[in-house]
Amino acid sequence: MCFTLLVVYASLYPFTGWTDNGISPFAFLSAPKPRYITEFDLLTNVLGYCPFGALVVLALHPRISARAPR
Repeated sequence: MCFTLLVVYASLYPFTGWTDNGISPFAFLSAPKPRYITEFDLLTNVLGYCPFGALVVLALHPRISARAPR
């Protein structure tokens, strides 16, 4: 739960230099693909969302017992 809140907070908190440009928050759905992706963006997404995804998979995975039959 704490990790989920940390990911949500980090996802919504701007690092620096963000301004409101007056467009819809969903304008990215119809916008053209960006010309570049910075290494910082790629690294922070991998480091932030891969562990979160792994924790979600582990939490939702059915429990399998490793006991030997008697």
